[in-house]
Amino acid sequence: MLKRLEDRLREIAPAEFRRMESEATAVTASLVGAFHDNFKGSLRSMDGLIAHPDYWNALWRRQLYRLSHDLKGLGGTFNYQLITIIGESLCALIADEDLPNDRFLQRYVTAHVAALQAILQFDMSGDGGGEGERLLATLELPEPLRPPR
Repeated sequence: MLKRLEDRLREIAPAEFRRMESEATAVTASLVGAFHDNFKGSLRSMDGLIAHPDYWNALWRRQLYRLSHDLKGLGGTFNYQLITIIGESLCALIADEDLPNDRFLQRYVTAHVAALQAILQFDMSGDGGGEGERLLATLELPEPLRPPR
């Protein structure tokens, strides 16, 4: 396979690599505002779904899952690891086959959406520091989902 790509690949000079890295950082920084708008819009949509829960409805669950999954994916890109952690846990809850019948799981879904709102309200970037730890503790996330200390 490398033989096939040999004529298509070239070495990147250190100065060119630094320029490319700088441009990528600038582009990512310029998208932070769009991320915040997207985050707010996703939370509004989640609020609408949670306001009228329909756990038996596969479309309702798919919509909530898609919103959670999108936030999970974007969180790390824009230095909001808490969003990624909570979004991952929320996706797992939504995918749980017992969700339509389990009131505990249903309340847990609502708590996760409230936690995402707290991240926005208090602008808890990164891992949220001590506040982020306390937020995760209130959700009682299992160890594999908690960030390393």
